[in-house]
Amino acid sequence: MVRRAGLFLTWVMWLCVVVSPGWAAPRFGRPGTYAVDGSPVSIGAGAVDTQAGRDVVTANEAGAEGPSLSILLNRGQGSFFPEQRVSVDASTYILHAVAVGDFNADGAADLAAAVDNVTEFPIRGSVLDVYLASGLLILANLTLGLLISTRAQSQFQAMQMMIFVFLPSILLSGFMFPFAGMPKLVQWIAEVLPLTHFLRLIRGVMLRGAGLWEMWGDVLALAVFTLVMMALAILRFRKRLD
Repeated sequence: MVRRAGLFLTWVMWLCVVVSPGWAAPRFGRPGTYAVDGSPVSIGAGAVDTQAGRDVVTANEAGAEGPSLSILLNRGQGSFFPEQRVSVDASTYILHAVAVGDFNADGAADLAAAVDNVTEFPIRGSVLDVYLASGLLILANLTLGLLISTRAQSQFQAMQMMIFVFLPSILLSGFMFPFAGMPKLVQWIAEVLPLTHFLRLIRGVMLRGAGLWEMWGDVLALAVFTLVMMALAILRFRKRLD
Protein backbone atom coordinates (compact mmCIF):
# COMPACT_ATOMS: atom_id res chain seq x y z
CA MET A 1 0.00 0.00 0.00
CA VAL A 2 1.62 3.31 -1.08
CA ARG A 3 0.75 6.69 0.46
CA ARG A 4 1.96 10.17 -0.44
CA ALA A 5 4.65 12.18 1.36
CA GLY A 6 4.47 12.28 5.11
CA LEU A 7 2.84 8.86 5.45
CA PHE A 8 4.36 5.47 4.76
CA LEU A 9 4.88 2.53 2.44
CA THR A 10 3.88 -0.85 3.91
CA TRP A 11 3.84 -4.40 2.68
CA VAL A 12 3.38 -7.78 4.29
CA MET A 13 5.75 -10.73 4.37
CA TRP A 14 5.45 -14.25 5.78
CA LEU A 15 5.64 -13.35 9.50
CA CYS A 16 6.17 -9.60 9.53
CA VAL A 17 5.17 -6.19 8.24
CA VAL A 18 7.75 -3.93 6.58
CA VAL A 19 7.15 -0.18 6.96
CA SER A 20 9.07 2.58 5.16
CA PRO A 21 8.36 6.14 6.45
CA GLY A 22 7.62 8.65 3.70
CA TRP A 23 9.62 11.86 3.53
CA ALA A 24 9.09 13.43 0.13
CA ALA A 25 7.34 11.54 -2.64
CA PRO A 26 8.50 9.28 -4.10
CA ARG A 27 11.31 8.91 -1.49
CA PHE A 28 10.90 6.71 1.57
CA GLY A 29 13.05 6.24 4.64
CA ARG A 30 14.79 3.14 5.89
CA PRO A 31 12.25 0.29 6.22
CA GLY A 32 11.43 -1.13 9.63
CA THR A 33 10.31 -4.72 10.17
CA TYR A 34 7.62 -5.60 12.72
CA ALA A 35 6.64 -9.14 13.69
CA VAL A 36 3.00 -10.17 13.31
CA ASP A 37 1.16 -13.47 13.53
CA GLY A 38 1.54 -16.13 10.83
CA SER A 39 0.57 -15.75 7.16
CA PRO A 40 -0.66 -12.12 6.92
CA VAL A 41 -2.97 -11.89 3.91
CA SER A 42 -4.28 -8.31 4.16
CA ILE A 43 -3.28 -5.00 5.67
CA GLY A 44 -5.18 -1.88 6.68
CA ALA A 45 -4.18 1.53 8.03
CA GLY A 46 -6.12 3.96 10.19
CA ALA A 47 -6.33 5.68 13.56
CA VAL A 48 -7.05 2.74 15.83
CA ASP A 49 -6.27 4.62 19.07
CA THR A 50 -6.64 8.26 20.07
CA GLN A 51 -2.98 9.11 19.45
CA ALA A 52 -1.83 10.98 16.37
CA GLY A 53 -0.68 9.00 13.34
CA ARG A 54 -1.99 6.04 11.43
CA ASP A 55 -1.83 2.56 12.90
CA VAL A 56 -1.47 -0.69 10.99
CA VAL A 57 -3.71 -3.76 11.23
CA THR A 58 -3.02 -7.06 9.46
CA ALA A 59 -5.33 -10.01 8.88
CA ASN A 60 -3.41 -13.23 9.54
CA GLU A 61 -4.77 -16.38 7.95
CA ALA A 62 -2.81 -18.99 9.87
CA GLY A 63 -1.48 -17.70 13.16
CA ALA A 64 -0.05 -19.57 16.10
CA GLU A 65 -3.55 -20.21 17.47
CA GLY A 66 -5.51 -19.85 14.24
CA PRO A 67 -6.70 -16.75 12.36
CA SER A 68 -5.96 -13.44 14.06
CA LEU A 69 -5.67 -9.67 13.70
CA SER A 70 -2.35 -7.97 14.53
CA ILE A 71 -2.59 -4.30 15.56
CA LEU A 72 0.57 -2.16 15.35
CA LEU A 73 0.03 1.17 17.14
CA ASN A 74 1.94 4.17 15.82
CA ARG A 75 4.86 5.22 18.01
CA GLY A 76 5.71 8.29 15.90
CA GLN A 77 8.38 9.04 13.29
CA GLY A 78 7.25 6.08 11.19
CA SER A 79 7.80 3.47 13.90
CA PHE A 80 5.34 1.20 15.67
CA PHE A 81 4.90 -0.55 18.99
CA PRO A 82 4.96 -4.39 19.10
CA GLU A 83 1.78 -6.04 17.90
CA GLN A 84 -1.39 -6.44 19.90
CA ARG A 85 -3.09 -9.65 18.81
CA VAL A 86 -6.81 -10.33 18.53
CA SER A 87 -7.66 -14.00 17.98
CA VAL A 88 -10.43 -15.19 15.66
CA ASP A 89 -12.30 -18.45 16.23
CA ALA A 90 -10.47 -20.94 13.98
CA SER A 91 -13.29 -23.48 14.22
CA THR A 92 -15.75 -21.00 12.71
CA TYR A 93 -13.99 -18.49 10.47
CA ILE A 94 -11.36 -18.25 7.75
CA LEU A 95 -9.91 -14.73 7.69
CA HIS A 96 -9.28 -13.00 4.34
CA ALA A 97 -9.07 -9.21 4.73
CA VAL A 98 -9.33 -6.34 7.19
CA ALA A 99 -10.30 -2.65 6.97
CA VAL A 100 -10.00 0.19 9.48
CA GLY A 101 -12.49 3.08 9.75
CA ASP A 102 -15.15 4.83 11.80
CA PHE A 103 -18.06 2.88 10.33
CA ASN A 104 -20.72 3.90 12.86
CA ALA A 105 -19.63 7.58 13.09
CA ASP A 106 -19.08 7.50 16.85
CA GLY A 107 -15.61 8.99 16.69
CA ALA A 108 -13.87 5.69 17.54
CA ALA A 109 -12.05 3.42 15.13
CA ASP A 110 -13.72 0.18 14.04
CA LEU A 111 -12.29 -2.95 12.43
CA ALA A 112 -14.10 -4.81 9.66
CA ALA A 113 -12.91 -8.28 8.67
CA ALA A 114 -13.85 -10.33 5.61
CA VAL A 115 -14.28 -13.97 6.63
CA ASP A 116 -15.68 -17.28 5.46
CA ASN A 117 -17.93 -19.04 7.96
CA VAL A 118 -16.88 -22.69 7.73
CA THR A 119 -19.90 -23.84 9.74
CA GLU A 120 -22.40 -22.61 7.16
CA PHE A 121 -22.95 -24.28 3.79
CA PRO A 122 -25.73 -22.33 2.11
CA ILE A 123 -27.89 -24.30 -0.29
CA ARG A 124 -29.70 -21.87 -2.54
CA GLY A 125 -31.53 -24.62 -4.39
CA SER A 126 -33.55 -27.63 -3.32
CA VAL A 127 -32.07 -30.10 -0.86
CA LEU A 128 -33.91 -32.83 -2.75
CA ASP A 129 -31.95 -31.90 -5.89
CA VAL A 130 -28.72 -32.28 -3.92
CA TYR A 131 -29.75 -35.80 -2.87
CA LEU A 132 -30.83 -36.72 -6.40
CA ALA A 133 -27.57 -35.47 -7.93
CA SER A 134 -25.57 -37.36 -5.30
CA GLY A 135 -27.61 -40.50 -5.99
CA LEU A 136 -26.84 -40.26 -9.70
CA LEU A 137 -23.11 -40.00 -8.97
CA ILE A 138 -23.26 -42.98 -6.59
CA LEU A 139 -25.07 -45.12 -9.17
CA ALA A 140 -22.62 -44.14 -11.90
CA ASN A 141 -19.62 -45.07 -9.73
CA LEU A 142 -21.25 -48.31 -8.58
CA THR A 143 -21.83 -49.49 -12.15
CA LEU A 144 -18.24 -48.54 -13.03
CA GLY A 145 -17.08 -50.60 -10.07
CA LEU A 146 -19.15 -53.55 -11.28
CA LEU A 147 -17.51 -53.36 -14.70
CA ILE A 148 -14.03 -53.24 -13.17
CA SER A 149 -14.84 -56.20 -10.91
CA THR A 150 -15.66 -58.35 -13.97
CA ARG A 151 -12.16 -57.69 -15.25
CA ALA A 152 -10.12 -57.80 -12.02
CA GLN A 153 -8.90 -61.13 -10.66
CA SER A 154 -8.54 -59.90 -7.07
CA GLN A 155 -9.50 -57.05 -4.77
CA PHE A 156 -5.99 -55.61 -4.94
CA GLN A 157 -6.09 -55.62 -8.74
CA ALA A 158 -9.46 -53.86 -8.70
CA MET A 159 -8.06 -51.13 -6.42
CA GLN A 160 -5.13 -50.62 -8.78
CA MET A 161 -7.47 -50.30 -11.75
CA MET A 162 -9.59 -47.72 -9.90
CA ILE A 163 -6.56 -45.43 -9.68
CA PHE A 164 -6.80 -44.88 -13.44
CA VAL A 165 -10.32 -43.52 -12.88
CA PHE A 166 -9.82 -41.79 -9.53
CA LEU A 167 -6.86 -39.58 -10.46
CA PRO A 168 -8.31 -38.28 -13.76
CA SER A 169 -11.59 -37.57 -11.95
CA ILE A 170 -9.85 -35.41 -9.37
CA LEU A 171 -7.54 -33.62 -11.80
CA LEU A 172 -9.73 -33.16 -14.89
CA SER A 173 -13.28 -32.77 -13.61
CA GLY A 174 -12.89 -29.18 -12.45
CA PHE A 175 -12.59 -30.17 -8.80
CA MET A 176 -8.98 -28.93 -8.46
CA PHE A 177 -8.43 -26.86 -11.61
CA PRO A 178 -10.82 -24.65 -13.63
CA PHE A 179 -12.47 -26.74 -16.32
CA ALA A 180 -12.62 -23.84 -18.79
CA GLY A 181 -8.84 -23.36 -18.62
CA MET A 182 -8.06 -26.90 -19.76
CA PRO A 183 -7.15 -27.77 -23.39
CA LYS A 184 -10.06 -28.89 -25.56
CA LEU A 185 -8.75 -32.46 -25.79
CA VAL A 186 -8.60 -32.72 -22.00
CA GLN A 187 -12.11 -31.28 -21.74
CA TRP A 188 -13.42 -33.97 -24.11
CA ILE A 189 -11.82 -36.65 -21.94
CA ALA A 190 -13.25 -35.07 -18.79
CA GLU A 191 -16.76 -35.14 -20.26
CA VAL A 192 -16.68 -38.94 -19.92
CA LEU A 193 -16.07 -38.76 -16.16
CA PRO A 194 -19.16 -38.81 -13.88
CA LEU A 195 -17.57 -36.37 -11.41
CA THR A 196 -17.41 -33.65 -14.07
CA HIS A 197 -21.19 -33.64 -14.48
CA PHE A 198 -21.85 -34.04 -10.76
CA LEU A 199 -19.78 -30.95 -9.94
CA ARG A 200 -21.78 -28.91 -12.42
CA LEU A 201 -25.01 -30.15 -10.89
CA ILE A 202 -24.03 -29.58 -7.27
CA ARG A 203 -22.57 -26.13 -7.96
CA GLY A 204 -25.67 -25.16 -9.90
CA VAL A 205 -27.99 -26.25 -7.10
CA MET A 206 -25.99 -24.94 -4.13
CA LEU A 207 -24.53 -21.74 -5.56
CA ARG A 208 -27.04 -20.60 -8.19
CA GLY A 209 -30.25 -22.15 -6.88
CA ALA A 210 -30.82 -23.96 -10.17
CA GLY A 211 -33.02 -27.02 -10.51
CA LEU A 212 -31.90 -30.31 -12.01
CA TRP A 213 -34.29 -29.82 -14.91
CA GLU A 214 -32.32 -26.70 -15.88
CA MET A 215 -29.17 -28.81 -16.12
CA TRP A 216 -30.76 -31.75 -17.89
CA GLY A 217 -27.69 -32.27 -20.08
CA ASP A 218 -25.52 -33.28 -17.12
CA VAL A 219 -28.33 -35.38 -15.64
CA LEU A 220 -28.66 -37.17 -18.98
CA ALA A 221 -24.90 -37.71 -19.19
CA LEU A 222 -24.84 -39.40 -15.75
CA ALA A 223 -27.86 -41.55 -16.64
CA VAL A 224 -26.32 -42.65 -19.95
CA PHE A 225 -23.00 -43.41 -18.26
CA THR A 226 -24.79 -45.54 -15.67
CA LEU A 227 -26.74 -47.49 -18.29
CA VAL A 228 -23.69 -48.09 -20.49
CA MET A 229 -21.52 -49.26 -17.61
CA MET A 230 -24.28 -51.53 -16.32
CA ALA A 231 -24.83 -53.04 -19.77
CA LEU A 232 -21.12 -53.72 -20.26
CA ALA A 233 -20.84 -55.22 -16.76
CA ILE A 234 -23.80 -57.55 -17.45
CA LEU A 235 -22.31 -58.67 -20.77
CA ARG A 236 -18.91 -59.41 -19.24
CA PHE A 237 -20.50 -61.17 -16.28
CA ARG A 238 -22.36 -63.53 -18.62
CA LYS A 239 -19.19 -64.29 -20.51
CA ARG A 240 -17.39 -65.22 -17.31
CA LEU A 241 -20.23 -67.53 -16.28
CA ASP A 242 -19.89 -69.37 -19.60
